[in-house]
Amino acid sequence: MEGLMNWRVVDSVVSTDTNSVFSLISSQRAFKLILWYKATFYLSPGDKVSLNGEAIVVNDHPVQITLYRTTFYNPRFWQTIVHSNTHCAGNHQRSVSRCIYRRKCKLLNCPFQRH
Repeated sequence: MEGLMNWRVVDSVVSTDTNSVFSLISSQRAFKLILWYKATFYLSPGDKVSLNGEAIVVNDHPVQITLYRTTFYNPRFWQTIVHSNTHCAGNHQRSVSRCIYRRKCKLLNCPFQRH
């Protein structure tokens, strides 16, 4: 497939204030990008992402993602994202039994538990 780019999700951070997710992805050649997208979908660490023009495929399944911005990876910027979103327990552990931020959370679809 011409123009196909394959990536692996390194980490994802939910922004409960903006109903969005930031995902750090890495190519097979260690080229890294940060994706900022609407939280109707969540890219889990380890997911395989393929991009071909406008088409996005996750783990061999086509998906619809509302992508707000893509930027080159910058370690300092990524740490700012991580540290700015520490109130979401799901950003620290993948399974959350009790969300103490639920009343303030703007996520319509929580990837960690039902709201």
